[in-house]
Amino acid sequence: MASALFAHLIMNHLDNSVGVQLLDIVTSGMYSDPRMIFREYVQNAADSIEKAIKEKVIDSTSAKIDIDISPSSRTITIFDNGIGMTQQEANKLLGSLALSSKNSGDDRGFRGIGRLGGLGYCDQVILETKSADAENIVTVSWKATPFRGKSSNFISLDSILAECTKTNLTTVINNRHEHFFKVKLINVQRFGDDVLFDENNIYQYLTQVAPVPYDCELFSFSKIIENHINSIDGTQPFRLFLNKKEVKKNYSDRIHIRGEKYDQISNIHLFEFSDNKNEILAKGWYAQTNYLASLSNDSGVGGIRFRQGNIEVGDAFMLSPYLSEARFSAWHIGEIHFSYRLKLNARRDDFELSPEYERCTEQLSQLGRHLGYIIRAASKKRGKTTDNTLLINKARTFLENSSLFTKEGRADIARYLLARKELLVHSKESNSSKQIDSIRSLLEDLIQATPDLLDYIDGRKLRHKKPIDVLENSIRIIEGLDFPLEKKILLIKSIIEPYRR
Repeated sequence: MASALFAHLIMNHLDNSVGVQLLDIVTSGMYSDPRMIFREYVQNAADSIEKAIKEKVIDSTSAKIDIDISPSSRTITIFDNGIGMTQQEANKLLGSLALSSKNSGDDRGFRGIGRLGGLGYCDQVILETKSADAENIVTVSWKATPFRGKSSNFISLDSILAECTKTNLTTVINNRHEHFFKVKLINVQRFGDDVLFDENNIYQYLTQVAPVPYDCELFSFSKIIENHINSIDGTQPFRLFLNKKEVKKNYSDRIHIRGEKYDQISNIHLFEFSDNKNEILAKGWYAQTNYLASLSNDSGVGGIRFRQGNIEVGDAFMLSPYLSEARFSAWHIGEIHFSYRLKLNARRDDFELSPEYERCTEQLSQLGRHLGYIIRAASKKRGKTTDNTLLINKARTFLENSSLFTKEGRADIARYLLARKELLVHSKESNSSKQIDSIRSLLEDLIQATPDLLDYIDGRKLRHKKPIDVLENSIRIIEGLDFPLEKKILLIKSIIEPYRR
């Protein structure tokens, strides 16, 4: 039966050729960082588990991914108890190059190259799988050595398969209903300081890139964040173990800066990006700390991390182009979870250009300006600045960027600012005192406003309206509020003032 399956694989690829460049890419290492092979195999495992949960083959509590690295045997194994593959799927996919059953926009990976990503870092990749209804375990092995050194412009794909792949079937007697997918890398090569077998290094890498849960015991904001992002597809975390040790994200209330220096997360701020129809493209959060110093690379949490399918996109500095100074990236902590409507490039280090991505870049710029201000304000505060301008600008930057935040987030921000002692006392300088009173009044209105007014404060609702309509509707809403007349006048003036300028 194994020979028949192999013949089927060959027949599927008759009269096909493959450029030697594709073989070079696959067998010489597709990634600038060898550790990226873990990310690729974990994203495939996550897709398989997610499918198994949807089809009720497994529940989320028993789903898991096991990674075993063994320097003594020079092997790496990645195992998941997801949906697995039927014999028919395995026949079609496991012996192919760049062929996938996944759909762009529905899964974390979809190009079909990732499963062979390990070929560039070892001598042999063994793929083994079984679905719950299958009678046999299908094993397909790929040898990298025959690939290397090919020089002809075109190579017959069926000859490559004959030379480099081998397929076996194993009939299952016990555990007939088991389902899994396993990848095993044989004779893994040494890179640098043998990074692929540095257990601590790989553990820290997985805490950042893998779809693992927050540590609820260390990070008190875990549930708030999970509830905020769970409407974005693929954000569900999965249990992952490295050499039997469970991996969780490194976020905690207490943040290690460097040496004996620590900072504290006192609050988090939630925000979201949307398209022109006000449909959500991304949801995110950033931490409020004392901003004592930039975070070292060893902290593992520095930077606003981009994620899709709960797997990291690029690195910790993805937000740098949107900040007034790139160094500000290392001062912030947070994540942005992007919808599958945005398409990743092949290297998973950025998104492809699209109208959705353009909309996100506009809002990333807005977020970058806001986060840049926060760092500058913290710097002034550390310099013992007594100028009330610092407090006034802090209030105004929150209000100016209110469209990024959720309704609850805007109300929380307003309450936080009102609670600040400095905003509740009068300055000796009359001009500053008037400005503080004005800001405080606006913030009180923001808290007490009806949902309709909160919707209107959200600038995304105004993009396609004419200025005269904005003014008329604003005045109409404010007139209906149960506010004192002087507060209504103040709100109307604050809306009209930009048009006067």
